[in-house]
Amino acid sequence: MAFLNYEVEGLSKKDNEELGRQLKLLNKPAIKTIKTEYGDIYDCVDFYQQPAFDHPLLKNHTYYPQMKPSFSLLKRDKESSTSNSSFKMGLKDGGCPMGTVPIRRTTKEDLIRERRFNASYARGTFHFALEQTSNDPRNQISGAGTTASMYNPKVLPNQWSASVVKVQNGRDQIQAGWRVDPILYGDTHTRFYSLFKIS
Repeated sequence: MAFLNYEVEGLSKKDNEELGRQLKLLNKPAIKTIKTEYGDIYDCVDFYQQPAFDHPLLKNHTYYPQMKPSFSLLKRDKESSTSNSSFKMGLKDGGCPMGTVPIRRTTKEDLIRERRFNASYARGTFHFALEQTSNDPRNQISGAGTTASMYNPKVLPNQWSASVVKVQNGRDQIQAGWRVDPILYGDTHTRFYSLFKIS
């Protein structure tokens, strides 16, 4: 990957080369590529080639794309709307083929925004509403779940809003939910958000 303008976004030649290396690691070979009605590009990546399996703790594990959860689904409130019961990414052309997973293509602009996000996050002021379990070694938690409504709140360019479920043990954590974040995503669309960290 060659970069002709080394001072794009105030980045040096070395920074641009590093971003190029990161993109090669993050973006896996696509079996099919789909552009959504929102302008995002998703690559249909072979199930076994998805980036999550690059983590050392997930190497050499056996996975099956047709696996289903072993727990029963939460009962839905009868008053909930059936139109909200399925999440749609806006994938056209019939979606991804069997045996692949849709992964949003990471761009150089995404990585630059991530740097800005990390810098702004470090100096930000936050307001949270949360529920936390007591720090008791006798607590036996085998999972977590939620039913959340999805909104598209209006935020200023330096603000973000989210509804996230976070399960954390020490430094290890898993988060999932929705997020509106112009700094991180470059727009004010509501997006599905997930984070997986293992120390």
